[in-house]
Amino acid sequence: KNNNYNWLEMAWKPSTVTRHALNVSGGGENATYFVGGSYYTQNGNFDNINMDKWTFRANTDVKVANRLKLGFSLSGDISKTQKFFSKLNSSEEADMVSLLKIPQWTPPYINGLPVSVASDKGYHFFEIQKLNNYKRTNTTGLNINTNLEYDVPFLDGLKAKVQFSKNLSNKFHKEF
Repeated sequence: KNNNYNWLEMAWKPSTVTRHALNVSGGGENATYFVGGSYYTQNGNFDNINMDKWTFRANTDVKVANRLKLGFSLSGDISKTQKFFSKLNSSEEADMVSLLKIPQWTPPYINGLPVSVASDKGYHFFEIQKLNNYKRTNTTGLNINTNLEYDVPFLDGLKAKVQFSKNLSNKFHKEF
């Protein structure tokens, strides 16, 4: 009979990371523009760890008059992160270390029942995973930047610039 049980190897799985992006830019002598967006998704090496993020950015620069230029930029993101939640003050890193410390002669289950583990965390990782407890964080952000730039005519290279920036963000966190 095989008495070699590597709990970390049983819990660990390959993760995937995917990113898609689309950008468009152009313009002419009096105006330029850029618009871009991306989608990023990743799952973790343990079950029930996921992250999705959407981002966008748009900006333009317009020559309003002979020596006057207006710039505007808008960017933002929306993300959702979900992880399993043990309610025992653990983290993915602590779970990994705990799984490494379990003696390899200890099976996770005997006759379908969980084996009590003598780890520093004192809980059975696979049973915590079965509870379907989670912590989810939804985040949104919006950045607005605008500026007005004037080339001063009487001193070559001197420019006057007024700028306004606003950052709005929101985070919603739920543990279940």
